[in-house]
Amino acid sequence: MTRNQAGFEDASSSAVTTLAFISPTSVLPQVIQRLQEDLDPEVLNTLSDEDLSIWAMPEGTAFVDGSLFFCEAAQTCIDDIP
Repeated sequence: MTRNQAGFEDASSSAVTTLAFISPTSVLPQVIQRLQEDLDPEVLNTLSDEDLSIWAMPEGTAFVDGSLFFCEAAQTCIDDIP
């Protein structure tokens, strides 16, 4: 995650909490609806173990067939597993 992304997430969170404090009856139903859509069990249950493993890898680290390969731009990938 880049600094800009982290800043955007912090700003978004602050904006939502401020708006929810100012006008909870108009903001909270929209926030709850969005969370329910984003956390839809039917969609989340379609993710495989491999999908979750790929998502959990640190940025810049590739997940290939259960093996870790550490790659950087303009470098050859190196298999880190002996």
